[in-house]
Amino acid sequence: YKMQAHRLETKNLAKQLQDRGTPRVILLPGNGTGDIRNAMWYGWLKRELEAKGVPVLLTNFPEPLYAYENVWVPFVRDDLRADENTILVGHSSGAVCTMRLLEKTKVLGAVLVSAYHSDMGDEIEAASGYFARPFDWNAMKANAQWIAQFHSPSDHLVPLEQATHVSQHIGTEFHELPDLGHFQEDDFPELLDLVARKLGFS
Repeated sequence: YKMQAHRLETKNLAKQLQDRGTPRVILLPGNGTGDIRNAMWYGWLKRELEAKGVPVLLTNFPEPLYAYENVWVPFVRDDLRADENTILVGHSSGAVCTMRLLEKTKVLGAVLVSAYHSDMGDEIEAASGYFARPFDWNAMKANAQWIAQFHSPSDHLVPLEQATHVSQHIGTEFHELPDLGHFQEDDFPELLDLVARKLGFS
C-alpha cells in the first residue's frame, strides 16, 4: 500500500510540475540501487539544481532490479510526464531507458551517463527488453534539442566502446572523464555544470 500511495504522490507532483510549463529534470537511476534518493550523486544533483530553481523528479522506480523497458518507459512517460520541457538524466540502465524513451517522446534535452547499446552478455540486462531490437538513432536525435554523454574509461561495468558506439550513432556531446568508474560518487559537478549551462544558468 505504501508503494501505491508513494506512486500517487509522485504522479500528482509530476502533474503540478508539468502544469508550470518550465524546464525540469527527471532522473532515471541505474538498476537495483535501493532507495535512489540516498544513492550516489542523485540526491546531491536534486539539491543543487533545486537551489537554482530547477525542479527535479527523483523517485524510486517500479521493478528496480530488472528495470524492464515495458515498466520503466511508461512510468517515465505517463507517471513522471516526460515532455518538451523535460531534461532526462539517465544513469546506466536509466541511460538505456532514456534512449528508448527518446525514440518516441519529444524532450528538451537528455544526458546519458555510462550508456550502452547491448546486454554485454548479462542475464539481467538481457531480460530488461531494451536490447531485443535495433535502436532508432535518428528518432532519438530528432526528439531532443541536445543529447550529452558522460563516460569514464575506468568504468568497470560498461566498456568505453559501448559509449562511443552510442555517441557516434546519435552524435552526442561526449564528455570522457578519467578515473570516475561507473559514476558512483556522491557528487557530480561536471553534470551539474552541463545542465546549468544548457539552461543558461552558468
